[in-house]
Amino acid sequence: MPGSTPPILGNDWFIRSRLKLRHLNMLLAIERTRNIGRAAAELHTSQPAASKALQELEAAAGLPLFERRATGTRSEEHTSE
Repeated sequence: MPGSTPPILGNDWFIRSRLKLRHLNMLLAIERTRNIGRAAAELHTSQPAASKALQELEAAAGLPLFERRATGTRSEEHTSE
């Protein structure tokens, strides 16, 4: 239908939570590097800013997305039961 919003952009949770592209970029960088500091460096931002973006994303999702470890991060396993 002309003028309709593509489904990926119409997700209410994304719009309501005020998430931005930087949140998703940070999520992908953390997943790729397995380290918040390295992800921050890759995206030319500070580690505290990267941690805050991840916390905001986790708050919007309502669950932890990564397990934090001294040696890096690991994706959390979530199932819908």
